[in-house]
Amino acid sequence: MEYIKKWGAGIAGVFVFVGSKLSWVLALLKLVKIPTLISMLVMLGTYALLFGWKFAVAVVYLIFVHEMGHLLAAKMKGIETSPAIFIPFVGAAISIKEEQIKDAKTEAFLAYGGPLAGLLSFLPAIPLFNETGDPLWALIIYLGAFINLFNLIPVSPLDGGRIVTAFSTKVWLLGLVVLLVLAIKLGNPLLFFILILGIITWYNRFTEGTKIELLRLEKSLIQKAITDIEGWTKRMMNHAGYSIEYLYHSLKTDHNWLDARIERLQEKRDHLAVWKRRDKKQLDIETHTMREQKRLLDDFLSLLEVNSESDGDGVLDEGKEAYREKILARVNRTMEKGFDLNPIEKELQKLKTYYQTDLRTKITWFTLYLTLLAVLAMFMWYGGEIMEQITGLNPLEA
Repeated sequence: MEYIKKWGAGIAGVFVFVGSKLSWVLALLKLVKIPTLISMLVMLGTYALLFGWKFAVAVVYLIFVHEMGHLLAAKMKGIETSPAIFIPFVGAAISIKEEQIKDAKTEAFLAYGGPLAGLLSFLPAIPLFNETGDPLWALIIYLGAFINLFNLIPVSPLDGGRIVTAFSTKVWLLGLVVLLVLAIKLGNPLLFFILILGIITWYNRFTEGTKIELLRLEKSLIQKAITDIEGWTKRMMNHAGYSIEYLYHSLKTDHNWLDARIERLQEKRDHLAVWKRRDKKQLDIETHTMREQKRLLDDFLSLLEVNSESDGDGVLDEGKEAYREKILARVNRTMEKGFDLNPIEKELQKLKTYYQTDLRTKITWFTLYLTLLAVLAMFMWYGGEIMEQITGLNPLEA
């Protein structure tokens, strides 16, 4: 049972952060079409060769039930997921499209299903150990509690980090401190990797105010651009009384103004300090919007040049359906490419409301989280005690 001392106290459970969503790993596995069963067998075989079949069976069983808890929770919410994929020395992962998760309560529900199922997975091992004294059941109790307790560290992308979003993302800071201490103590590279992901998630949450401000700026710029485009289109489509030359020079004036404005914005951006990321982003948004407007005016001016060659300086014929269709085609292309407000409004709504929960919800999820945390901690202690009785080694002290 030497492997219990070596792996039971830290590395085995650390590798199994089943709540995380490693999209780059999933993408690779999807390319080669590895189903859940095959990936389970690969993990089982790998662990069996390195640590023996008992350890392998225990770990794969515990991960399987944990992951099925996530899948069941997703099914209860009507959320589609990818099949579970098992990855040796990492754990297991499922893929869920972010747009399916509408709020923090849903995220917490999906995350809670894993460690809750994980708790249920090793409970039968308690009477079985008491009846038989078989070390396998003791191993399952300890590893089951350890793996799921580790997952409850309040750091996203671990399950704990996702659960606490239902009552306070401020708890992430505490989780980051705990994980940093563990990472330094154990010196495990994967812990540092999870820590980095957690810091990135915390930073994204911390800077949501800036994101909202930038989205509002983009929305206002697009609304102004749409107004300008509607005016240009109206002049192009309903040009009675305008000569081609007059219309051309009118639009050319707007075109030149945009050209000069874009140049000034670019110069201003070039002179900003490196750390002025927010200001640079604002300038980038405005520049992009104006460049799309300028491209549309380029198309309009080209159309007018063609008509000028055929019609001279006369008034454009409103009956030229081909001409009108070209105008509408160019406008539609521009609107679809850069001036769709729906995604911006949806993103704004999500950023403003995603983490909003009422007091009752906060208390409920806080209680559920602490209860599961305490129960798993108790069983981890119990598992360590019976492991010490069998082997003379307490994995908690290793």
